[in-house]
Amino acid sequence: MKISLLIENEPGTMARVMTAVSRFGLQLGGHRLDRVDSENHSPLLIVANGTATKMDLTTRLRDVRGVVEVLGIEAEGADSKGNDTKKSGPTPNSVDVVDQLVSAYPKVLRLIEQHEHALRKNENRNQQMRALGEAVGKKLLVRGADLKPQATISDAIQKVLIPVLKPIARARVDGGNVCVDLSVFTRRQVNTMDLVLGGEASRCDFLTGMIRGMINAVPNLPRARVKEIRCRTNGDPSCVFRVETRANVY
Repeated sequence: MKISLLIENEPGTMARVMTAVSRFGLQLGGHRLDRVDSENHSPLLIVANGTATKMDLTTRLRDVRGVVEVLGIEAEGADSKGNDTKKSGPTPNSVDVVDQLVSAYPKVLRLIEQHEHALRKNENRNQQMRALGEAVGKKLLVRGADLKPQATISDAIQKVLIPVLKPIARARVDGGNVCVDLSVFTRRQVNTMDLVLGGEASRCDFLTGMIRGMINAVPNLPRARVKEIRCRTNGDPSCVFRVETRANVY
């Protein structure tokens, strides 16, 4: 199994990654770190022996402090549940789906609707949509131009996040919060069928994750959590996403 990551050039990051891989039940076979001292991030390739589901391993590695993005996982044979990884189709959290959305951006609404529909009977639908959005947000920033450190969360929102969101949302910063006055995800108020099938409310979960992913990809900022506290689908004038960090740096 080959695991490709983009990690921060900070002491302890690689050790945390290796520990996470080992605790997942994989045996480390080797690694290569192509450190770029002039950049804030460097690519890391890990070779490991064992089997694991791509989705679960991707989710675990994204939670490791210092991991900017999981760029890819190549596995052969059966996964930990006995499934043939070559025949398994993409899931809403898989690396394949993330790549599809990043490649299609900003024309992502139809793809998101498709995955939203596939999750309509899943009780963890909202959580999975947020995880998908977070992965897409991180990768959108990583693939872009030179990603420079920002002094505060507000600076990151104004200078980095809002320009990336511009094709799909009219956003602004307000005291460290992200206010979205209009987006392709929320064009009307929620109705009964939306509550049953997902609809625009679930797409706000994707946008919540996307905002978190982008903010956490900006170098030198504390890890952030994002929560939607107001939503246009509920009749509010704007969708408001509160950004919280341990240091509360705004």
